[in-house]
Amino acid sequence: MTELVIAVAVLVLGAAGCLLPLRNLQRVIIGLLSQALATVLTLYSAVPVLLGAAPVTGVLAWAYPMGHLRVRLDALGAFFLSWSMPLCLLGSIYALGYLKPYLASRRHLGVHFALLNMTALAFILVYSGDQALVFLMGWETAALAAWLLVIWDYTNQKIRFAGFNYLVSTHIGLIFLVAALMVMYAHAGSWELEQLGQWLRSTVEPQRNLVFLLLLISFGLKSAFFPFHSWLPRAHAAAPAHVSALMSGVIHKAGLYALLRFLWLMGRPDEWMGWCLIVFSATSAVVGALYSLGQRDLKRLLGYSSTENVGIAGIGFGVGCLGLSWDNPALVLIGFAGGLLHVLNHAFFKCLLFYAAGAVYQGTHTVNLERLGGLARLMPWTSACFGVGAVAISALPPLNGFASEFLIYSGLFSPAPMPLGARLALCLVAAVLAFVGAVSAMGMTRAFGLAFLGLPRDATLAPVQEASRWMLLPTLLHALGVVLLGLFPLLGWWWVQGATRIALANTSLAPVAVAGLQAGLAETVAQVGALSGGVLLVVLLLYVTRTLWGRRQPAQVHRTWGCAYGQPNARMQYTGASFSADFNARFRAVLGLLQRKKAPVGYFPSDAYVITDCVDSVERRIYTVIGQGENSAQDWSRRLREDDPRLAFAAGLLALLVIAGLAALAGGVLL
Repeated sequence: MTELVIAVAVLVLGAAGCLLPLRNLQRVIIGLLSQALATVLTLYSAVPVLLGAAPVTGVLAWAYPMGHLRVRLDALGAFFLSWSMPLCLLGSIYALGYLKPYLASRRHLGVHFALLNMTALAFILVYSGDQALVFLMGWETAALAAWLLVIWDYTNQKIRFAGFNYLVSTHIGLIFLVAALMVMYAHAGSWELEQLGQWLRSTVEPQRNLVFLLLLISFGLKSAFFPFHSWLPRAHAAAPAHVSALMSGVIHKAGLYALLRFLWLMGRPDEWMGWCLIVFSATSAVVGALYSLGQRDLKRLLGYSSTENVGIAGIGFGVGCLGLSWDNPALVLIGFAGGLLHVLNHAFFKCLLFYAAGAVYQGTHTVNLERLGGLARLMPWTSACFGVGAVAISALPPLNGFASEFLIYSGLFSPAPMPLGARLALCLVAAVLAFVGAVSAMGMTRAFGLAFLGLPRDATLAPVQEASRWMLLPTLLHALGVVLLGLFPLLGWWWVQGATRIALANTSLAPVAVAGLQAGLAETVAQVGALSGGVLLVVLLLYVTRTLWGRRQPAQVHRTWGCAYGQPNARMQYTGASFSADFNARFRAVLGLLQRKKAPVGYFPSDAYVITDCVDSVERRIYTVIGQGENSAQDWSRRLREDDPRLAFAAGLLALLVIAGLAALAGGVLL
């Protein structure tokens, strides 16, 4: 408890130090040192809890209306906190390299690093708060800090709009969260999470169902589940690379944490809740994968893949939720363990991919895939790191994405007793997950091939150089983590096993049997690691054999036949649109494909082009509805007589009746 309080104080003082009238480099050093010290202090508290120690608890006196603040860091909070803080520190180190051009400028870098400190502070409040008000303070701190980090380049109107879009979306989610907490507080009479959980476990179905739906919408907005995802690609495309990495890999995992926290507070959720979560998550995974395949912007592509991967983790949570409702401990363990392990793995490989994309932007000043190409020769370290992340996010062995998705597949094909209809439905979800994996692999192949292979597509790009050491260090550490968690998935299992004990406590399984059940799953995880090691060994043997054989055989050089073209050029390469055109055409009903073209005119046309954009159909529909509503309101207002007071009186009376009806409905629900 003391270490967490000191960590909060260090982060606050560090943020204040970043705002002092000093040089930019001095402000950055203060921010990095305070984050490093706070990370060490939080790990000092979190690691023993992960190893099986008692939760860290404490009560702090506070002013009215709270009275006191309760802190409780259990295994679930320790799991999220143990990697969120180090990854936030690595993101700040990356920021030093990414924002290096501003060190000697008049731009105040201290504000940016102070916001990174406040983001880390928000993690401590969210993951250790045992009171709804403490949780909300951390929740809102993270939202506001992330918004200000997104609009770093605030002079750009598009970036301001992306930040505003994110701010509105996250506060709509906050409204749903506050509504759910108010319903629970009205019945439980307390803001403490344990008291709220006791009411959830003892209440009748209508109120609990309402709370579940409100929380699902709120946390879906926070973690960018479909159809609440439209703010995500805009924010990621607008934000600096390290901010995009932290938002996707770390900050928005708070929504998944909160989802698990309240699910486990319910004890045994209803069966329909598990199926609702599975359908919700599977839809997000499919839509996210499809949209990522059609993007021209590399960072938007990675943003949509975040919607895909939170959906994959949500499928695992849904399987665990079904296990709780059926009182099946094996299904509970494998579902929640697979989902939590995928959350951890996604944090590592998604930050890795965003850091590589940031290095590409620093080197070329663009992330438009249609303009990139041939970067593997100029940026070998960045290219290799992006390739590692691409294999991992595609869930291919021997990297970490394979291990977590393997566990989720195991839950979907579990031999546990269940109705035949449920078994068939889970097999269908497994088929959907396989489709998502194939589309993800295709999308990553497209992104890596267009950006790093072939020839440069745009001769106007600036000379490309490898990223700075400050940017490469966090990138390489994430790549190392991806490899280690893939070859030794027992490391990830060690990370999540403490949290799974909390879920198993809601089943009828005796505490003495929990260790045996977890040991059985650990054997499965070890076998996955052995399989990954075998795949890596085979790949290395094939590479060595090919290399040695190639040395013995003289290289044969031939001219490429190019249909009467003298020499291949960059325009003969695949474009991003042509690579996935056939596939995207098959899903035109889901994807919003817009085509801009200018046909050639005359015998020697000077300009002709075809540009295909994949726009977000949900966002486009929202703006269409808003525009139609605005036009309808304007037309209706024109028909009214402005000098007739009866119309104003009737409109006011109607508004009062609607408000009174909604208040009565809300009162009935609360009572």
